[in-house]
Amino acid sequence: MLKMKNLLVEAPEDVAADIEKAQTGGLATAVSIFSKIASDPDFQKIANAGKTDGDEGDEVISVKDTTTKASDLYATQMEIGFDKSLKDAMTNEYKCVDYAFESKVLMGSPDGRIPLLTAQVAGKKVVLDGHHRWSLAFMINPEANLAVTEMQMPSGATDEDALIIMQMAIAAKAGDVQTKTISGQDLMKVGSDIVKKYVLENIAPEGIEAFKKADAKLDSAEAIAEHMAEAHKTILKRKGEFERAIMPQAGKSGTDQDTVNTSLGQGAINFSEPKPGDVKEEGVSVKLKEHFQRIANIKG
Repeated sequence: MLKMKNLLVEAPEDVAADIEKAQTGGLATAVSIFSKIASDPDFQKIANAGKTDGDEGDEVISVKDTTTKASDLYATQMEIGFDKSLKDAMTNEYKCVDYAFESKVLMGSPDGRIPLLTAQVAGKKVVLDGHHRWSLAFMINPEANLAVTEMQMPSGATDEDALIIMQMAIAAKAGDVQTKTISGQDLMKVGSDIVKKYVLENIAPEGIEAFKKADAKLDSAEAIAEHMAEAHKTILKRKGEFERAIMPQAGKSGTDQDTVNTSLGQGAINFSEPKPGDVKEEGVSVKLKEHFQRIANIKG
């Protein structure tokens, strides 16, 4: 009996059951499950079977490069690092103030100047990845015209649905799911008076000069501090509901966002009622057949 149980744990239909639990148990559950099964060969085959599941178009998610004003976006993440949202602007390090006033805004990141990852969900535009770049740009220039890669979610989908599908797609392409936690003070837990005080105490002459060059009204520490504190008040009203520790991180997981986006756009990620029978390759079907043969032999 114990031997039979071990066989069942490894069976493709149980991987499909795990995927179903991940999709219905909430984002935290999804991340926990996908991180455990992402490298499983059966998960890889089932999760990447979107184009062989009998309907090539049922899982196509439009992913397009476009622009969106910082002030039109909402967070899905409940935690955003304070320093990462403010520190660079104090000295215009990495030209972040200059970038935030360009006609098409690409803020800097460890991976270079890349678009935010966003989703159109029920008429609302939400950030899936890039919250620190969004908050930094927002507080420098709320009207920043941000470059984004936008997922167009189907009718009835939620923010959480978009995040779970993204995490499944990362697991399917990377064979792993890695995340990051917040470090330091949380921007979403401090009052705007704290932001104002920080700017007054830390902004350098080169930071003031960069703001002044972009907007003549922002010509002093006091003016800039008031400007950023007002922007922060709006950001607080757009706080998300999910911890940073369960948010998508394609690069850290071992793939790149373009690869993930392409797979979603092609309908290759099998997120709609995935099952072993969706896989048309010989590998899974043969393994499934052998699995039931082994069970029959055990019972015999």
